[in-house]
Amino acid sequence: MELDIEFHKLSLDYVESVNKRLPPDTIPKDCKQIIQCGDIVYCALVVEEYVVAAHPHTRSIQVYSRTGQIMRSIDVDAEEVWEMVRVGSDKILCASAEPKGFVVVDWKTGVVLNKISHTSSVTVGGHNTLLCFGPSMQYLAACMFDGTLTVWDISVQGGKIIKQFKNDEGHWTTCVEVLPNGKLITGNSNGELHIWDFKSCSMEATLHGHKGPINCARLLSSNLLVTGGFDRSIQLWDINNKSRTRVVCTGSGSIRQIYAVSTNYIYSVSTDNTLRLWELSQNQCVKTLKGHSLDVVSVDVSKDGIIVSASKDKTIRLWM
Repeated sequence: MELDIEFHKLSLDYVESVNKRLPPDTIPKDCKQIIQCGDIVYCALVVEEYVVAAHPHTRSIQVYSRTGQIMRSIDVDAEEVWEMVRVGSDKILCASAEPKGFVVVDWKTGVVLNKISHTSSVTVGGHNTLLCFGPSMQYLAACMFDGTLTVWDISVQGGKIIKQFKNDEGHWTTCVEVLPNGKLITGNSNGELHIWDFKSCSMEATLHGHKGPINCARLLSSNLLVTGGFDRSIQLWDINNKSRTRVVCTGSGSIRQIYAVSTNYIYSVSTDNTLRLWELSQNQCVKTLKGHSLDVVSVDVSKDGIIVSASKDKTIRLWM
């Protein structure tokens, strides 16, 4: 199948791009800008010179300037938009709870390009539940409450399901990441990691370590994975040996999302209202950024090094 061959190449290219990431030049010192949003922020992405935010109650996503001005409000006609992912340079895909499914928008023009309905909604937890891939990012892998990892062709109007990876144990998938050689890995609500063969949709291995739902998983190198969970821990995994190498930390809040800056540095956000920068080789937090008054739920980093955090306190903060 052409997609199987394409995904195998994509997985190798993805790992190569991961290995080219560089450590941060500087450690952020303070919050330089607060964007007051007027509603809870479930997710915020940096796109060019702007910040795109998902709000649960406005039935829209907002495009903000970095100074906090609303540049565009895009009506997606959906409630509880709790996850977004980039689809190339000019499109954003949103996952919503009501109606269940996805909306693809052009964030520059505000035009809704596609609506995809489904019988289940995307899993709520961290912000690693969606993954777009392919030459034009036309394929979407999504973690669903029905226990599947489902792959769509989103270039088709209304979407087309082309693969499903089924968890038969009654647990839902919570996060997804690409591995080398045509593999995927998913985190699950029971604390397990599952490695899948993309071509056959078969589960190849189960890894144990977390004591609760795994909210996020990020590839650091061709054989090293980092995960964060509801059990308040960040853990490192050797993918080649299919084993956990160590627990980096056990913090004071559930880890909601991880952003991998390099093979050695990651940002984490959690329910203790903080954003932290970790040096993995030393198993230590080198910087804790405080200012949010409620759970921090997402983190993104711009190409010019600005860290963007979003919180349930109805603010987005820019750190540098």
